[in-house]
Amino acid sequence: MGGMRRVLAGIGIGAAALVVVLVVLAALGVGGSLKFAVAHTEHVEGDVALPALHVDGAHLTGPQGDVLLHGVMIRDPYLLAQDGELDAALFTEIAATGATVVRIPVHPRWWLEDDEYLWRYLGPAVRWAGEAGLYAIVDWHSIGNVRTGTAPHDPETYAHTWDLTVDFWSSVAAFVAPAPHVLLEVFNEPEGISADDWRAAAGELVTTIRDAGAAQPVIVGGVDYARDLSWVADDPVDDDQVVYASHIYPAHSATGWDRWFGDVAQTYPVMVTEWGFTDLESAEGDGYLVGSADGYGRRLADYAAAHDVGWVACWWDDTWRPAMLGPDGPTEWGRFVLGLLGSSARRGGRASVGAASVTTVEYEFTATLYRWESRQADTWVFVNLPEALADEILEAGEQVSRGFGSLRVEVRVGATVWRTSIFPSTGAGTFVLPLKKAVRKAQGLEVGDEARVHLRLVDV
Repeated sequence: MGGMRRVLAGIGIGAAALVVVLVVLAALGVGGSLKFAVAHTEHVEGDVALPALHVDGAHLTGPQGDVLLHGVMIRDPYLLAQDGELDAALFTEIAATGATVVRIPVHPRWWLEDDEYLWRYLGPAVRWAGEAGLYAIVDWHSIGNVRTGTAPHDPETYAHTWDLTVDFWSSVAAFVAPAPHVLLEVFNEPEGISADDWRAAAGELVTTIRDAGAAQPVIVGGVDYARDLSWVADDPVDDDQVVYASHIYPAHSATGWDRWFGDVAQTYPVMVTEWGFTDLESAEGDGYLVGSADGYGRRLADYAAAHDVGWVACWWDDTWRPAMLGPDGPTEWGRFVLGLLGSSARRGGRASVGAASVTTVEYEFTATLYRWESRQADTWVFVNLPEALADEILEAGEQVSRGFGSLRVEVRVGATVWRTSIFPSTGAGTFVLPLKKAVRKAQGLEVGDEARVHLRLVDV
């Protein structure tokens, strides 16, 4: 415990400093809703070396020739931030799988939740993607009729107005206009709207984006939940920098692929910006997701390759279906995609490429939940790490510790996985780990209960 004692003496975290730590946690969305102000820059920042892409005939093209983008889709940056998972390491991890693009969904609900969403969540996500060497698709992630705003499936999340959609693209397009690595997907899944009405609406949104100064390729999906692009062959959107998108799941028979997107790919660039499968149990009633690697995954991957169609697999997550990640590593779907991308990445770790190795620092222990004694009225609940582990963790994380000697960690309790930070505490003589209310509720834990904790240092 010598090293830990020296750190505790140097940092001196007691009740007063812990108040500051808790305020920081609250600002990050861990146990509270306080948010710090962020700088309102005119454009997205970052040091991005990726070349701009443009549409040339049926292909996306860069300085070295035609480009086929392959990658994954993350959760809404707002939600990632609430769980402490929105950081540069996430995009570095994705890039290490061999992915070349990441799709970043912005839901109307979460966009409206924070007036500073553009700078607090989207800007960092786009910047970190580019700095990791990934192209970024910014996706207005609604499902329904773009004109009326009707969203019959989960209206709380997807409902919008036409004015909101136009305002979103006016501000976002101006913000990312100088970023060469950004593509703009105007609407996630048009549904309950005719092809003619959707074509007209999409054209207006593209005009909005161009008027805001963004010249990057835009992505326009098909009708019928983005599946059907057959209307493009007769009358495409009036812009020469459009990539068309289709969403193809196991319920969508291969007999329709030619008509829905394969034929269009002979004339215009096409991407499948959502696809994936899961087993019957994990589908939780969403039967359209039930499939397998042999019966669906391999067939669609081969078809896409044969038609020069890029793709984005969803989701790079362990909760949203079809999930690529699980508590013990990639799911069957995740392993399949990682195989296509040429990597054996695992959740939260530094993914290996080629002969590179993966080193992780992980611990498992049992500890008792307690409420912070100085603020009994609050809901801050912690567990103490065993003192025997403190020096080992301190040494392992010495080069990556942050404010107050904190270390970022990924934690699993039962089936719940999240990211947070551990802090050295003079009173406890070791590191303390906050257990947020959502975790306690999900696992049925109360103050005084014992919890089995699996903990991994994120930055080591």
